[in-house]
Amino acid sequence: SLTAISGQSEVSDGLTDGLVEIEATDNKIDTLIDEEDLVGVFGQEPEFLQDESETSGARRGTLMHEALQWLPLQSYTKKALGEALDGLVMAGHIKADERSVIRDYELWRFYQSDLAKRMRQSSRLEREFPFSMLWKANQLYPELDDTEDLFLQGIIDAAFIENGAWVLVDYKSDRVKEGETLRERYGVQMRLYKAALERLTQVPVKEVIIYSLALGQEVPVTI
Repeated sequence: SLTAISGQSEVSDGLTDGLVEIEATDNKIDTLIDEEDLVGVFGQEPEFLQDESETSGARRGTLMHEALQWLPLQSYTKKALGEALDGLVMAGHIKADERSVIRDYELWRFYQSDLAKRMRQSSRLEREFPFSMLWKANQLYPELDDTEDLFLQGIIDAAFIENGAWVLVDYKSDRVKEGETLRERYGVQMRLYKAALERLTQVPVKEVIIYSLALGQEVPVTI
């Protein structure tokens, strides 16, 4: 997830799936960013602009991310994965009435992927890696003054060391037809994550990957 705070207003992409939520202490949120900018930078419309089906899809995406957060990173049979997901309900990580919303097959496909194998083989794997940093506001929103800073807070889904450098991974559950849509939608977000990870760890990022749960494929992002 990614949150940008400027002055009294906050723009957030929600729970790791691009959903934008807005909180403000006054009625001047439109002075920070308009609706079109929200879609362009954070990937999806704010919840108040979405219809019910879109919001339901965002909730499914949140649950998929929670499952990826809590499940051990190992290879599963389909039966074993189902049992592991049921175990998340028993442990209280997921509510019983939410279990049916999770798409087991998409998760199983990820755990069988080459990317998951690379992650398992790494000497260092970070999941749900939080960060915060100051960023020049006009690097994101050109209409803002170059003297204004944004305070960015986010959580990187996963990052692992391979040959002495980071590989940054972000899971997306958007229902898209091709990976290029995700690359265009989240490219800015991924570049911010890369900058944050390098700044905090002083280790270079050699590769940025969006993993599409819907497509079951890696979408490399140019860095």
